[in-house]
Amino acid sequence: MKLVDFFKEKLKSLRTSQGMNLRQAAEGIEIGESSLNKYELGSQFPPLKVLLKICKFYGVTLNDIMYPNEQERINNLIEEEILNRFGESYPNASSASKQKEMFENLLDEKEATISALKDTIEHERKQADMIRKIMEQTISKMYIEVNDIHDILTSSQSGETVKEAS
Repeated sequence: MKLVDFFKEKLKSLRTSQGMNLRQAAEGIEIGESSLNKYELGSQFPPLKVLLKICKFYGVTLNDIMYPNEQERINNLIEEEILNRFGESYPNASSASKQKEMFENLLDEKEATISALKDTIEHERKQADMIRKIMEQTISKMYIEVNDIHDILTSSQSGETVKEAS
C-alpha cells in the first residue's frame, strides 16, 4: 500500500471513528471542507503545516497518521520496492496486481523450500540423536567389558600371588 493510499484511508477512518462529517472535521482542523475531501480521496496530499494541524486535531503523531506501525511501514516500503523491481525484471507483468501475484507465487515457493529444509534438518537431527544413543550404548558396553577384563586380570593376579605365598 502506497503512502498516499494509507494516509487517505487513515484520515477518513479517524474522522468517521469520531462520528464526524467532513464539515465538522474541516472546521476542527481549520481547513476548507473541499481540501479535506481531496485529502481523503487521495487526489491531493496536504502540506506539512496542514498535516501537523490534522495530527493535533486527532491527537496522533505523523507516524500514526502515515503508517499504522513500524512493521507496516517496513512492509509498505518492501512492497513498493519489490513492485518497482518486478516491473524491471518481469516486463510481461503489465499490472501491479499481476506483479504482486507473481511475487506471491515466488514467496510461496520460498516458503515451501524453507519448510522442506526444516523437515530435512529435523530428520537429520533425529538421525544424529539415534547415532548418539547407539554410541552411548556401545561405549557403555565397552566400559563394562573393560571392567570385566580388569576384574578377571586382577583376580587372576591375586590368585597367583596367593598360590605363590602358600
